[in-house]
Amino acid sequence: MQLSVIPTPSSAEEWTALGTVLVGLGAVAGAIAGGIWTLVSHRRDRRTEAARWRRDVFRDFYLNDRFREIKLVMEYEYAERLARLLEQRVHDPGVRVGPDEMSLLEQLDMFLNYFEFVLHLESEGHLEQRDQQAVFEYWIELMAAKERAAVRKYSAHFGFERVAGVLSARKSAA
Repeated sequence: MQLSVIPTPSSAEEWTALGTVLVGLGAVAGAIAGGIWTLVSHRRDRRTEAARWRRDVFRDFYLNDRFREIKLVMEYEYAERLARLLEQRVHDPGVRVGPDEMSLLEQLDMFLNYFEFVLHLESEGHLEQRDQQAVFEYWIELMAAKERAAVRKYSAHFGFERVAGVLSARKSAA
């Protein structure tokens, strides 16, 4: 039985060739290690960015007062203050409204635009659907409730396509 022996370079050319092979292998190993590090760093950075988006969305919606009045109306005074107004706007977008109703419509538009923005973030991969559901599931279910048909019609009629899609709303003939 013969053992094969790795030959040792004997000339300068053989040493140069061996050195070139070793440098090439080192470069490949370095590139692989760098690629793995880049992927790990990128994933960590995306998770950090996603956490920031979730925090900001939650803070904007629940901790700021920007949506306070419209959330209260949507939740507790929908039938009295909002339903009739939305039905009127859907059937006649030019209907004249007073300052209080204008303010309420402005707040509702801001509210729905915020949902549009969050759904856009989800579609762009900045938020996952489970993040959106964790923060907004209650509000989506509230707007999707049978007795809140006017808000669904309004969202479909006035261009809140993403919200209308989540609420399974259809544009009605005016």
